[in-house]
Amino acid sequence: MAVRAVGGAVQSARDRTAETDGRVGALPVAGERDDPGHDDPGGVRFTTAPDLRDGFPVTAAPRRLGIVDVPLIRAREPDGGRTPSRVVRNLAPVETGLPPARIQHVRPDSIAALRKDIAQ
Repeated sequence: MAVRAVGGAVQSARDRTAETDGRVGALPVAGERDDPGHDDPGGVRFTTAPDLRDGFPVTAAPRRLGIVDVPLIRAREPDGGRTPSRVVRNLAPVETGLPPARIQHVRPDSIAALRKDIAQ
């Protein structure tokens, strides 16, 4: 077994708490898509785009994603003009037997353009 990171990104249509929190529910927090036997994350790191001021992924995560027993942290992405608008990203380390190439990162909708090499 190795520790691998499962990542994802979603984009809110508006900077509103309900919208942002609802989109957080689409983020991966474990390897359930890749390796159903190993789906407990060691923690989850969230980042938000500078223009997202409403909503707080760390408080939405327990309700939307069902994670309650692991550390959660949130940071704001730098405002350098390169971060897409209204984006929430996450990164969750999980223990799995899968090689990195088999991990399925989740970037639905137009966010797939963030990492075309790995978007599913």
